[in-house]
Amino acid sequence: MVDTLLATESRLRATDNSLPFLAAQAAVELKMFADGKRTDRPAGVRLSHLIRNSVDLQEQTTPRSLMDPSTVSVMSQALVDSQWSSQKPKTVDELAKLVIKLANEMKSPCHTTERNGGLKPMMDFCIALARYSSAYRKAVLSPRRKHPYRK
Repeated sequence: MVDTLLATESRLRATDNSLPFLAAQAAVELKMFADGKRTDRPAGVRLSHLIRNSVDLQEQTTPRSLMDPSTVSVMSQALVDSQWSSQKPKTVDELAKLVIKLANEMKSPCHTTERNGGLKPMMDFCIALARYSSAYRKAVLSPRRKHPYRK
């Protein structure tokens, strides 16, 4: 199911069925990597691939925007909640730049102990992304009950 997210043109969507699981799996892999129990991070690489595909690059250097408005909302909430960066994104361009930076960090291998200090914020981001995307899916796709006093 996760592999369906990874087509060459697949993008990160807040309503994808597999996004909460993939983000949670990436967080677990980062924790195991930090503890020295794992040397690879396939879910983190997949998530990084999805994030990079979600940002349109203009002239291959400056990110233009994230495509899906719900994804913009979920990603910005996850970034702010995880405190991955000291700056809070105020515009979509700032958010796109931070997201590209995060995706590059997530994809790159961490071999030295000085880089392992950055694993906790990435892990927090993955957990926040799983939580916010799951909540968004539930809010959008769950049937709403009618008010008991309205006809």
